[in-house]
Amino acid sequence: MNPRHMAALTLVSWFLVIPPNTNLSRQWEVPLSQWQVYKTFDTGKECVSNLMDIQSRIIHDYKGKSLPLSTRPLVLGQCVASDDPRLKGK
Repeated sequence: MNPRHMAALTLVSWFLVIPPNTNLSRQWEVPLSQWQVYKTFDTGKECVSNLMDIQSRIIHDYKGKSLPLSTRPLVLGQCVASDDPRLKGK
């Protein structure tokens, strides 16, 4: 692999992003560029693992109950690379 390519790969981090708390019934429709970075990771694998842990805990803790508003953005969270063009908006 070209040294320049390796340098570019190491600059990419991963974000666990969550939608803003506005209009809770349609959070998933908010453009990704308006979502908030909840946590940053070195790899996509770390991000996905963390997101799955968070979502599993929420599902376990609130099984059969209504989710509090504060947990809903985390349920919709996504992992995206820091260079994902959707983060820049239009």
